[in-house]
Amino acid sequence: MKKLLVMLLTAALLLTLTACSGSVRPATPTGEPALPSLHTPVGSETPANGETTGLPVSGTEPVPAVPSAEAPATDLPAPATDAPAPETTAQTIEPPAPTATSEHAAPQPSSANPAIPVPGQDASLQTARSVVRAKGAVFGVIFLGFTDPEDPPFDREGVVFDKFLTNTEYAEKYPFLRQIDASHILDAGGTEVYCIVPMDESTNVTAYFQVTDENVSFASNIPLLMEVDGAPFVIRCNVSDVVPNALVVASNSNGDVTWEPCLSLNDSSVVLPAKGVCDLS
Repeated sequence: MKKLLVMLLTAALLLTLTACSGSVRPATPTGEPALPSLHTPVGSETPANGETTGLPVSGTEPVPAVPSAEAPATDLPAPATDAPAPETTAQTIEPPAPTATSEHAAPQPSSANPAIPVPGQDASLQTARSVVRAKGAVFGVIFLGFTDPEDPPFDREGVVFDKFLTNTEYAEKYPFLRQIDASHILDAGGTEVYCIVPMDESTNVTAYFQVTDENVSFASNIPLLMEVDGAPFVIRCNVSDVVPNALVVASNSNGDVTWEPCLSLNDSSVVLPAKGVCDLS
C-alpha cells in the first residue's frame, strides 16, 4: 500500500514538473527554428517573420463570429420622397375694367355703332337715321307713293295724310310716319309724296315751294318749313313730271345739300344727288 501511494505521488510530481517545463521555452540558437512546445496547441505559434496567423491564442477558446447587426439588403426600391407635385394651372379671372360714365352724358351714336337707342324716339325712326348716318348722308328720303290728282290737299290736321298712309306699305315698315306732327306735313301741290328723314336732331332743314311763271320758269322760293330740330317731315309736290316745284336745303356734320324731290322718267326711282341724300324706300 505504501508503495502504491509513493508511486502515485511520484507520477503526480513528474506531471507537475513536465507542465512547468513546457511553459518556459528555452532559447534557440540563431538560424535554428524554434520547436513547438508539446503543450502549445497547433496553429498558435508565431512565425519567424513576426506575423500572426490569426488563429486562437494558446489557452483560449475560439470566439464564434457574431453576425452583423446591419439589416439585410433588399431589392425593393426606396420610396421617392422628392417626387414633384402634380402641376396645376391657376386661372386668374380679372374683373372687367370699369367704364367711366356720366349721369348726364347722352349717348353719342356713330357709324361704327349706329343703333344706339335714343330715349323717346321710335325704333323705326332710329333705324332709318342709323342707315343715313352709316351712308354718310345729310338726310334720307322715302318715296311713299302717288296721290290722286282729285284728292284734297294735305290738311294741317293730318287727316288726309293719315288716310293716304293707310293704303301704303310703309305704315307697317316705318311706324314713326304716323307720329309725324301735323305741322310737318307739307303740301306744295302735286301727286308725289316724300318723307324726309334728317340724320339727327342737329340737322338744319328748310323746305321751299318753288314758284314758276306761265312759261314754267323758276320765279321764286316760298319757305314752307324751317326747322332746327331735325324732325322728319312729309311733302307732297310736283304737278309736272318734268319741273319739280319743291326744294329741300339741309346741313349737319356730314355736310350741306340742296335737293329737288323728283323721280326718274325711266324707272320711277328717286333721283338722288351725287352725295348727301340716300334712298330709304
